[in-house]
Order: sequence, then C-alpha cells, then structure tokens
Amino acid sequence: MEFLANVCKQYAESSVEKGYDFKALEPRRGNGTYCSFTDAALAGRLPIPKGEFLHVTTGVKVWSGCVLIFTVLSNDVTSKEYQTALKLVKESFEEAPASASKV
Repeated sequence: MEFLANVCKQYAESSVEKGYDFKALEPRRGNGTYCSFTDAALAGRLPIPKGEFLHVTTGVKVWSGCVLIFTVLSNDVTSKEYQTALKLVKESFEEAPASASKV
C-alpha cells in the first residue's frame, strides 16, 4: 500500500477525496489493491473537456514473478466499460499454473 500511495500521490493531492481509500483487487491468482480519485478541478463541471477524465483509478496486481501497475481513466466509475476494465485486470495477465497440461 505504501508503494501504491507513492504512485498515486499526485492524484490524491488534487482530488476531491484528498486521501486514499484502498480497495482489494481480489484477482483469481495473486494479490492486488487499487484506489480511485475524482479530479477536484473537473468535479461538477459539465461537459468534461475532451481528453480529460473525471476519475483515475490506479492499482497494482502481483502474481507469480510479475507485477502489473495499472491506471484506468474514466468519466463514470459505474459504467459497464469501467467495470469491464477492472474485470480485465482482475482476471487477465496471469500465468497458467505449472500443473496445467500444454496443448
């Protein structure tokens, strides 16, 4: 969490939240955590300017010999697209168990 807090520091400082709300990623294999932040400069501002995003979600996923640091930019953290992005991070990017047979 300390590593992730350092990675996210710039987002936390300029966010509505002004802090960290670490959430467990809960992947099928390995471990992970992430935080979401709302850009204070864009909160309540519609439309969101092109190329800017209201929310940033940054996290880390660790599994057998690998580390993935990810960032998802979105204007809606409840959208199907955002949920799909988190699902991809949770369920992808993993090595098959050594006992799995090769085809």
